[in-house]
Amino acid sequence: MNALTVVKKIATMISMAGLCCEAPLAYAQTTAPVRPGPVTVTPAVVPTIAEPIRTKVATSNTQIAPLVAPTFDDAAFRRATETSSIVVLLFASATDAVWAAQAAAFKAILQEAEFNQTLTYQVDVTNAELSSRFSVKSAGTILVFKAGVERLRSTKMMNPDVIRKMLRLNSVL
Repeated sequence: MNALTVVKKIATMISMAGLCCEAPLAYAQTTAPVRPGPVTVTPAVVPTIAEPIRTKVATSNTQIAPLVAPTFDDAAFRRATETSSIVVLLFASATDAVWAAQAAAFKAILQEAEFNQTLTYQVDVTNAELSSRFSVKSAGTILVFKAGVERLRSTKMMNPDVIRKMLRLNSVL
């Protein structure tokens, strides 16, 4: 059987099964066209503008985060990083929820005997100069320095056990 014969048989089977595309076209041509009625346009509903909610706005946007460590002192930081001691920088913000949880954790950790000698400074993240100097973009960032080299950077870490491990690891390195 050659290819032409196979094609003819398939065409015959399709037309006998009613799968040919000519039947719907023939039906469509025998029916009368539908004439659309007149177009009616309803006027658009214009939303009314609600009265704005007026809230009391604070006159001062500057809030200071609660202190858990002394504020950053550049001269003391430079002296401390010249030695082999560990220096921790905590970037804080008064409006950051993560910092609120971190502050509670650090307050407890820094009172423990193992870490109460760790030199820690708190930096306000809204201080653009210090934030850009240390390449910090968000509150809740912890930087750990040893011998003037940044050894660890952590952002948004709130688990006290993990923070302790980070401080212990850097005391060994």
